[in-house]
Amino acid sequence: MAKSVKDLVASMMGPRNGALPGTQAFPPLDLDQLAKEMHLDERAEQAGRAGQPLPDSEGPDRTELDILDQIERLARKAHEVYLAQLDLYEGRIRRAVITADLRVQIEAAGSNALADLKAEIIHDQNQLNTLLQAVGSRDQEFREFRERHGLTRLPKNPSPEEQTLAVLLLLVFVLLESILNGMFFAEGSEAGLIGGVVQALVLSILNVGVASLYALYGFPYLFHRRGSGKAVGAIATLTFVLWLVLLNLAIGHFRDLFIAGAGSVLMADLLTRLTTAPLLLSDAKSLILVLLGIGLGLLSVIDVASIRDRYPGYAAVARDRQRAMERYVEENARCLAAMMDLRDRAVDDMSAAVQLIREAQFDMLHAIDGRYRLHQSYRAYLNHLALVHERLVQRYRDLNRRMRRGEAPAYFRRPATRPRFIEPPMLPPLPGLEEDSRKEVINRIDYYIKAVNQRLEETMPEYQTVGQLGAMERASA
Repeated sequence: MAKSVKDLVASMMGPRNGALPGTQAFPPLDLDQLAKEMHLDERAEQAGRAGQPLPDSEGPDRTELDILDQIERLARKAHEVYLAQLDLYEGRIRRAVITADLRVQIEAAGSNALADLKAEIIHDQNQLNTLLQAVGSRDQEFREFRERHGLTRLPKNPSPEEQTLAVLLLLVFVLLESILNGMFFAEGSEAGLIGGVVQALVLSILNVGVASLYALYGFPYLFHRRGSGKAVGAIATLTFVLWLVLLNLAIGHFRDLFIAGAGSVLMADLLTRLTTAPLLLSDAKSLILVLLGIGLGLLSVIDVASIRDRYPGYAAVARDRQRAMERYVEENARCLAAMMDLRDRAVDDMSAAVQLIREAQFDMLHAIDGRYRLHQSYRAYLNHLALVHERLVQRYRDLNRRMRRGEAPAYFRRPATRPRFIEPPMLPPLPGLEEDSRKEVINRIDYYIKAVNQRLEETMPEYQTVGQLGAMERASA
């Protein structure tokens, strides 16, 4: 997996959590403390009383050499600290330099980010075009259906709330008829009301269920524009009416026989009554039961028909068209959201890379300044060592002269020679700064940020083709 621009910049520049050196790398020396540690005053007094060094001596004695050795140890330690801290500064500077290699890799990473966006756009376009073609096919089918059947109105499209209400009413009809039937059947049932309700529930489902099926598949054909369709509707209506009447008359006669036979009904007796005297019921409650069943059946037809388009097949083709549109709209919204998320992640990644480069530049400037101040501090410390060396030697010589009785060596009158090892060095130039491509890299990253945004802006209208669906809706109205 290719690295992001941010990860690439972070990996090439390395970690930046190392602490840079402080400013008190070379604290000043305490002259009296050094003299005390070397027992300089005691040694000067002893040498002076002993007349050492001899008046004709031309070079420093043992004490002055010890002073020089102490200063050399301090200088060597300071040099080690100087080199270690100089390496820290230069390492931070080297890591902050944008080299040509990093520039090439960032260019490749930016190109990859733009290519990924283009590939995702092509993939989305292929999917959306397929769905849009499906919408077009369903819309063409819808238009042809309207033209073929001479329809100019829009199909009835009930809301989910209306559909839910219609279903609840059907359930109420079933339960109401079951309870009322059960109350009527309970008179002849040994199981009482509960037994009667259970028996009547099946009959109620048959009554309301068949009425619902007629309202869905038979009733709409009464409004068909063609004669053959109207004939089918008439046959379906006649069949339903006969079924509704016969079913409920059978229920009424069944109740009469059920009560008369104390819960036992012979099929032959029921068929005989239906064929010989179908409208003659023994009990008025049975007649009420028949009328109640017919009424609930008709109410079921009205309830179901109220949420359906009255023209057969019109709601189905409209529903298929609407579903195709909804699938397209949902996929369009998902693709657009995913594309914007991809764009945002790419822009955020490249913006974070620019921020890293700028922070690294600040660190580099801070390190360059710290490197210069370290060098100046080191030079000042070497000059301070030279001064300490001179004062320690002069202190030793002055006390030695006061203690001796004869002449002091002639070199006592000359200032102490500055040691070579504490000569301040020159600060070497920083290699690689002339190769820094920071400005060019930031400009290229900014270019890719603009390119990604521009590519998405150019593609945005292709994701906003929902307007085409609106045009389809208006053309169909």
